[in-house]
Amino acid sequence: MNKIFSIATVVALVATLSFAQGTKIGVRAGFFFNDPTGSDSKEFDMGWGAGGGLAAVIPISGDLSVRTGVEFNYSKMFSMEMDDVDYVGGIPMTMKMEMYANEFLLSIPVMAQYGIGDAWVGAGAQIGIPFSSEMHSEVEMAGISVSDSKKLDDRASVDVGIAVGAGYNITPNIAVDLKAVIGMTNVADDEKISFNQYGLGLTYFF
Repeated sequence: MNKIFSIATVVALVATLSFAQGTKIGVRAGFFFNDPTGSDSKEFDMGWGAGGGLAAVIPISGDLSVRTGVEFNYSKMFSMEMDDVDYVGGIPMTMKMEMYANEFLLSIPVMAQYGIGDAWVGAGAQIGIPFSSEMHSEVEMAGISVSDSKKLDDRASVDVGIAVGAGYNITPNIAVDLKAVIGMTNVADDEKISFNQYGLGLTYFF
């Protein structure tokens, strides 16, 4: 219930800001990489994600604006592959294991943006509200494969990150952007793993 309330509050706030005079509204699609960081992240490989949603640029004064939006994303948070040798009846057998975690999440970036001609640079924060987070594993040994999936019940309910970005307006209606988000929240209370996110986006303004 708290997560639903948080989503509704943020969406309502973004929608309210979007009615400001001179606001540009559009749709954005993006692709990003998740780079696990933290003392418990050494065995995990980089993940990826993609999604899209609404974008808004709200003028403040002169070349200064606020860039925000609401995006629905799919994210493969991280993955891990390992080979090991186990002995069954004194016979060595290779065991292969693959693990990965994925989820759907709502992302809400809020950045102060400064325009430089057709380009812009910006900095601010991004909030992620995850849901349907799952861990998947597959173990293969002696030609037998066993798969398992379970929900990440201890997943942090909100991710907070520092966002920096830059972009270029190709036309008055089409813009590209690069964005990096430095994760400040651990995935779970008992694991020191957060994510840095690096992404590319394309926005069409109406």
